[in-house]
Amino acid sequence: MKFSILLTVLLWSTSLFAQGRIIILPGERLPRPIPLETSRPVVLTGLQGDIVISDHVARVRLEQTFRNPNRRNVEGTYLYSFSPGSRLKDFYLYINGRKTAGELMDAGKARNIYEDIVRRMQDPALLEFSDDGLLKARIFPFGALSDRKIELHYEQTLQDRRGLYKFMLPIRQSGQGMIEKYSIVIRLKTRQRLATVYSPSHDITVKRLDDNRAEIRLDKKQLRGDQNFILYYSEAGDSIDGRVLSFRPRSDRDGFFMLFLKPQFRNRSRISIPRDVVFVVDASGSMGGRKIKQARKALQYCVSVLNAEDRFEIIRFSGGTGRFAGRLLRAGERQKDDASYFIDNIRSAGGTNLYLALREAVDMLRSGGEGRMKSIIMLTDGLPTEGLTDVRRIVEQLNLAALGDIRLFNFGVGYDVNTYLLDRLAQESGGRTEYVQPGESIEASISGLFSSISSPQLTAVRLKFGKTGIDDIYPRKMPDLYEDQRVVILGRYRRGGLMPVELSGMRGGKRVSYRYTLELAPLERENDFIAGMWAGQKVNYLLNRIRFEGENEEWVETIKNLGHTYGLVTPYTSYLVREEKEALHEMARRLPAAPILQNKQALEVDEFSDKVLQTLGMGSVSAAQSYGKKAVRNSIVRQKVLGTPDRQKVMLLSRRYIRGKSFVLKKTGWVEDGLSLTKDCHEIVFNSPAYWALIKTDPQIRMFLALGRNLTFEWQGTCYRITEE
Repeated sequence: MKFSILLTVLLWSTSLFAQGRIIILPGERLPRPIPLETSRPVVLTGLQGDIVISDHVARVRLEQTFRNPNRRNVEGTYLYSFSPGSRLKDFYLYINGRKTAGELMDAGKARNIYEDIVRRMQDPALLEFSDDGLLKARIFPFGALSDRKIELHYEQTLQDRRGLYKFMLPIRQSGQGMIEKYSIVIRLKTRQRLATVYSPSHDITVKRLDDNRAEIRLDKKQLRGDQNFILYYSEAGDSIDGRVLSFRPRSDRDGFFMLFLKPQFRNRSRISIPRDVVFVVDASGSMGGRKIKQARKALQYCVSVLNAEDRFEIIRFSGGTGRFAGRLLRAGERQKDDASYFIDNIRSAGGTNLYLALREAVDMLRSGGEGRMKSIIMLTDGLPTEGLTDVRRIVEQLNLAALGDIRLFNFGVGYDVNTYLLDRLAQESGGRTEYVQPGESIEASISGLFSSISSPQLTAVRLKFGKTGIDDIYPRKMPDLYEDQRVVILGRYRRGGLMPVELSGMRGGKRVSYRYTLELAPLERENDFIAGMWAGQKVNYLLNRIRFEGENEEWVETIKNLGHTYGLVTPYTSYLVREEKEALHEMARRLPAAPILQNKQALEVDEFSDKVLQTLGMGSVSAAQSYGKKAVRNSIVRQKVLGTPDRQKVMLLSRRYIRGKSFVLKKTGWVEDGLSLTKDCHEIVFNSPAYWALIKTDPQIRMFLALGRNLTFEWQGTCYRITEE
């Protein structure tokens, strides 16, 4: 019985805390008492944000639509936590034609309100927001099975933190699951040239209107609502803008940093680096019909957009190879016309001698001279069937990793391609692989990628840190920098302070350097998402090495440790998924009406974890067998899940990483990872005077206590155990 009560508390508290949320407080009027186990929380169904950011001031109009899922009227309290520097302009909530007033409180008074609600609701989760300003409004009646729309207008002054500005929209609805309609539009304008635009929380679309303006959009249906929306941006300070975020919750341990690099060259079109491009196109018998027609159109487009100073060649291959010019040719109008005729006459027949075509392309680019960007655009729809066919030997013979400056961009068409071969060649050369599944457009895929790499700004890029104590950096190999591309580098650091950084690369036929002095915080407890993103990139790096080189005991153990600490799902941490499933099934059996299970968030997370686990479980597939529908789809999902360092993907409900501490949900509640349940700890009863005295000793403790009413953690050398009695 006690275990059942404990789970109720854990799940109920998880479903309640949020920003911009309507809650039902004990003592508020109800037509009749609603038992805890049968009542359902008010949920956020729609969100629309219209934000204008100019001169580092955000003007926010936020609409939230809430639904009362209960078959009775309720009276609720609307809470919205404001970030520091915010000023409320107006609050709209009309009930029976009458505008409801809202009370705006400063952080000091808000803290008292939150603590009072925590006492009354027996819910510590609200402690997380107790240092922010607060808007509070009463809502009654809230009709049964009906909706209420709330509209806020406020301004917020954004603070400059080491050259980066942060805007946060506090809209998290933890435990609710999906929000039906989710739309945010931000119109951003800066005085200086706009450089980095980045969101660690959501997958945004950024449209650059000019050097100083951008439109940022997030428009989704059925989007998980358990994260606040966060946006960072910076103004350009150099030809390549460099900014850094850091996270170091303890001064006696290594910190984490996230470095942004964004090319900002002026007159970019006139000084773009000239390119040498070899197009390698599969003309085997399997490419017949629609495939070869689309391939021709894609090649026609790519050749047509080459600049006059670029050089190119086209190699078609089947059992043998055929060349357009036999050498790299300048992309003049006459040469483009001749190439168009050659492309129109590519016919499909014969086998697939992929190695021969790539060997010729590599040899041609190796002798092409310095100071030019060298790329191979290769399209194939099948396995190597003639010449050298062993995929491992093909990789060894081409030895792209040793060439340094040749990038291979692969397009695998259909399911009869070897994903091991295409992915490894792209990885070793610093290129990319895209897969075109049946029914998708070959032309759109190739032309889209070619456009994105059409304006190289810096090649053969190197990054050098001018102090010791910087290590474990990802990506391990720096990519070329293109116009409007943002590069993210993640790493560890031992000491805070100023960090000299030198970025160098080839530009205009010579090596150029850019120097920065960035600041790593000696102590920084915000930005804990950086640690999870760094861990994800390290796991990705090790999984790729295992996939291509075989298992290594040290790599496997590292992946297990990172997965356990940060809740990452990998082939070697499948036990985390199993443990979570068992816990959720037990909760569902004992507490079928628990809010977190009613909204099926747990199942959504579970299904996602399963897909990731299946995707990453590629290490057991031999190189020669890495083909077919499953292999292609796994490679596509692998790139989406682990291929970019932009956002941390939280996959498990039973693990939390907060301000440098990792917590695991067990039957007894949340326990800091590494602490034994048998350890002698200072026991404090939830909601007791000692509990509130502990909260006031350090604001940092609130973040840990917000996890729940049953919690074991260590702080400044003392172990604390929060209990219910």
